[in-house]
Amino acid sequence: MNSRNVNLSMLNLQDMKVLKVIQLSINKYVQREMTGYLLYARPLTKDYKEENEDDVDAMILSSINETYPESRFIVSRNIFWEGEFEEVVQRYRMGQKLIDFTINLMPSINYEDFHKFNGASFPIYNFIFKLSLNPYYDPLDVACIRNFTTHYIPVLEYQQFEDRYKTFIEIQ
Repeated sequence: MNSRNVNLSMLNLQDMKVLKVIQLSINKYVQREMTGYLLYARPLTKDYKEENEDDVDAMILSSINETYPESRFIVSRNIFWEGEFEEVVQRYRMGQKLIDFTINLMPSINYEDFHKFNGASFPIYNFIFKLSLNPYYDPLDVACIRNFTTHYIPVLEYQQFEDRYKTFIEIQ
């Protein structure tokens, strides 16, 4: 048996992450079904680990499911080691065509409550992903992919969402 010595270096606690991969089943707006992958990360904490999904994860998946209902999480992985994150990301990106996929978050206000928020302003939060696609897909089909969606959150929850939004780590 061949073996080699490899030194693993553990990341600093503040650099540890949870990597999430969503598989998109793209069968709307295209001639033939395509599969793509969206990757993002969140900080690893004592309350947020690979086995957890919170309201941010649920919002991201439900936003995607509004357009591509068969999409699902396929990877949720704690990242502890130097180089591990890059290795997993490369597995889903190597040789792939990357296109932007954006989820816009906006507040939703009931008609009865409009007067309470007259003149108020709210930030629009954007989750921006790189959607990995097989480079051999027909370019006309790729051009027809709906690569954005808008998700509405009740205004009172929206005001509390900013801190949770900051835990989203965009992967370039």
